[in-house]
Amino acid sequence: MSRYPGKTNAPDFPPGLDWINVAEPIQLRQLRGKIVLLDFWTYCCINCMHILPDLKKLEEKYADDIVVIGVHSAKFQNEKNTASIIQAVMRYEIEHPVVNDSSMFVWQQYGIRAWPTVVVIDPLGKVIGAAAGEGVFRSLDPILSAMVQEFNATGQLDHRKIEMDPIARRMPQPVLSFPGKLIADEQSSRLFVTDSNHNRIVILGLDGEVKDCAGSGSVGNVDGPFEEATFNHPQGLCLIDGILYVADTDNHAIRIVNLHTRQVDTISTPGQSLNSPWDLTSIGSNLYIAMAGSHQIWKLDTETGAIGPFAGTGREALIDGRLAEAAFAQTSGITTDGKRLFIVDSETSSVRSITTGPDGQVQTLVGMGLFEFGDIDGPGDEARLQHPLGIAYAEGVLYIADTYNGKIRKVNPATREVLSVAGGFEEPGGLSALGRKLYVADTNSHAIKVIDLETNAIDSLTLRGLEKLRQSGGAWSGDTIVVRQPITVKPGATEVVFDVALPEDYKVMPDSPTRILFAANDGNSRSLVNRPSGFPIVWKVNIEENTILNVMVELYYCHMRDSALCYFKESLFTINVAVSNDSENHEIRIVNNPLAME
Repeated sequence: MSRYPGKTNAPDFPPGLDWINVAEPIQLRQLRGKIVLLDFWTYCCINCMHILPDLKKLEEKYADDIVVIGVHSAKFQNEKNTASIIQAVMRYEIEHPVVNDSSMFVWQQYGIRAWPTVVVIDPLGKVIGAAAGEGVFRSLDPILSAMVQEFNATGQLDHRKIEMDPIARRMPQPVLSFPGKLIADEQSSRLFVTDSNHNRIVILGLDGEVKDCAGSGSVGNVDGPFEEATFNHPQGLCLIDGILYVADTDNHAIRIVNLHTRQVDTISTPGQSLNSPWDLTSIGSNLYIAMAGSHQIWKLDTETGAIGPFAGTGREALIDGRLAEAAFAQTSGITTDGKRLFIVDSETSSVRSITTGPDGQVQTLVGMGLFEFGDIDGPGDEARLQHPLGIAYAEGVLYIADTYNGKIRKVNPATREVLSVAGGFEEPGGLSALGRKLYVADTNSHAIKVIDLETNAIDSLTLRGLEKLRQSGGAWSGDTIVVRQPITVKPGATEVVFDVALPEDYKVMPDSPTRILFAANDGNSRSLVNRPSGFPIVWKVNIEENTILNVMVELYYCHMRDSALCYFKESLFTINVAVSNDSENHEIRIVNNPLAME
């Protein structure tokens, strides 16, 4: 008798839904013989983010036996858009299939009540049960192990691989990848940016010149010199006396970046477990942490090392009052006027104020609850935001990254009045004000935008010195394109013509660090082209016998209308060249399409 008998037929997916990471829609009947895990999630949810590593571990452990399908059942209006979900899939580096359940039809079919919930379906298409909340590896691993053993013994398990088509593998790497937060420093005239999906901190001049980079680009939790240290999707930053503090979100740690010694270290927190620190600010030597995962504000004394909860019970709600009684909901941005703290609670779409004295109080300036959101200016009780992630204080005004509305708003903390400043952003996540400029980490456009606070004009910060980012290593990987069918040429002088086929509205910038290396395997025929002025490029080489031609390309290209949106693609072309006196061909033509795969 089965230990996990399934009695209910799993409802199949209705037609007409949008699918991501697969070439065509999936029907559950196609997956007979597989154990299927349906992950009901919404991409704003911190708990949904937390179980993704668990699901990946299960996918790796039971690679031949299970299929995970993400069922995206949105909470916020913006999250219903397939284009927004695609961005989230890439940002969270999800490679399993995801279906857009925008009407929550699948959610209702399965009787789901909370995000995240994982439903287990056996190889016969029967529902075994469901697990809600975090810790799914611990709860599902023994169940899956027993199911694999049982259904394998009966011959009902299909070990064949299911073909996936992860969208991220078909996309070039942006120079900045989903930048999360940033701070502008007047004293050093520098801008510090968490290049979150490249797992590093990029240090820029206020003019966009790349000065330095902390982090190798690889995912990890390694201290050491800038070139060797590793982060895991860092977010918030705070600068205190020349030391940069980093909320290393997916490492659940606070890191110290010493800008003088170029060394990265981790703050020890014995007896305290951090939970997705998302943003940082400071008053004096006290570092305040927006702890998104535990719905709290924590405080770290940078002089003594003492750390612990400062405000919030840990309950996910919107409750004002004393520090120990108040409740927050996924605190994602924090700033200060030097006396009070101001935060954005993304899940309640709210702006909160905290006094820090002995009788500290939490007060809501904007926002009404977990399911009250919108896009409305006006008085605090009437105004509506949608999942804000960033906040900055300047000259008596709070600037808000109203993330899911794609806007920057300002809030008067005295009157609670809300007013839109600028729009057209793509899920902005971080803000920093300096002088009359507001710097915006426009996360989904992979760019830094700058707002003139006098005119509200928006400009893009064009990055220069990009080769310094390339030298940090590890952030990008290249494709190898092997042309196996030999190209036949006549012996003697041959022209190798190299061209690029860029996406519409993109171009290679004249000052970009693009490089093309031509080399034949005779060891003597080599040519390096740095910063080409245009394409195509012609390399003239003498070929007298069969050879292998290698063309290595480091290609930078940018959007023609917004030169701040730049991409990097590294490719190695390996071409077999055959020589024949019967051939009249004297040309080898190569076209580099940065979106093409091997």
